Amino acid sequence: AAPVLVEELGDFDAIEEISQAYNAVKDVDVMDTSPEGEQLWNRAETAYVERTSRVENAIIARLRDRLAVTKNAGEMFRVFSKFNALLVREKIKGAIAEYQTTLINNVRDEIDALQVRFTHQYGQSEAHAMAQLHDVPPISGAIIRARQVERQLDSYVNKIENILGPKWAQ
Repeated sequence: AAPVLVEELGDFDAIEEISQAYNAVKDVDVMDTSPEGEQLWNRAETAYVERTSRVENAIIARLRDRLAVTKNAGEMFRVFSKFNALLVREKIKGAIAEYQTTLINNVRDEIDALQVRFTHQYGQSEAHAMAQLHDVPPISGAIIRARQVERQLDSYVNKIENILGPKWAQ
């Protein structure tokens, strides 16, 4: 995931920034509770937070750029899947919250299109013509078609759950 992240962020070297953030705190004696020790820790923690915040901001900017140009739910899911491991960070999760409504609307549109396709009579559908070419009986073809639609719906539900969390229905 790290090479993809570096590729996605362009010139910004996220790995180096995170490494530098860690270096700021790794040598500080956390057991030193003296005023000087606390000052050292506070400065190290501030440096760490600033560097990780820069990385988060770069990720958020890139994520928003990518989401802004998506045209449908499938494209949004692809963007989210690239950044999925980073969505546990509160700041990044907050940045995608504004896209949740758009994502849900896109998924709703695609489900409506699926519904139209499914409710269209099987006998006049392209799937029926293809089934006939492959010598699939009409009833079997209808069942296959219904299962394909069901798998697509399950796929959408799973993707939404991965992005919005297990309580997405609420």
